[in-house]
Amino acid sequence: MTAYVRLIVSLHGVDGTPDEIARSVKRAVSHELGVGFAECAHREHDPSAAHPEVVSLSRSGVDPGKAHRPRGGVMNYYQTRQRATDGKWHWTVANDHIATQPTGGCGVFEVHAACGGLGCAGCSFGAVRKAEPCPGHATPELARRHQRDYELSRARFDRRVEPWGHCEVCTKRGPVLVETDGCGMFFFCEEHATREHLDAVMPELCAEQIISS
Repeated sequence: MTAYVRLIVSLHGVDGTPDEIARSVKRAVSHELGVGFAECAHREHDPSAAHPEVVSLSRSGVDPGKAHRPRGGVMNYYQTRQRATDGKWHWTVANDHIATQPTGGCGVFEVHAACGGLGCAGCSFGAVRKAEPCPGHATPELARRHQRDYELSRARFDRRVEPWGHCEVCTKRGPVLVETDGCGMFFFCEEHATREHLDAVMPELCAEQIISS
């Protein structure tokens, strides 16, 4: 059960068999979000269809179009989708167990700052409803840009790994690894491990992805 499903189960008191929980959670999600993605005429995920662009995990020249689909687990489809009620675009996620929902920068919930997402009496499973949820975007490109800027704002620079990679700025060997969802991963030396330098090397738009969980 994903963290989001556990959150919905907690908020709505869902109970029963696994199938009953799945159906109840889907209804609860649609009610909780109230945005009508499940009914909109957008490109639904199809396991037999060609998957959307998958971001490569490095800047090594790997062709994203040749990235293989992960095996096993639940397939989560991250992409822009249009809301039926007002035509606005959001960055969303969908899989076989939950209704299509906005996520990331366009999501309804955010990490509870007081506990850092660890969970406390003031939140449910480390998440709280955003005071001002994203109203949506006029184009899918703007939704992808919003997700890109969201990833930039939450990027962390405290991870050190070995062997070191080549810094994105000066090409010296550097230990700082910065990972993003949909925009790749990047190495920096200690001098250039800043949000400003990350902004300069990140792609302009987040790539659509398929992630196994």
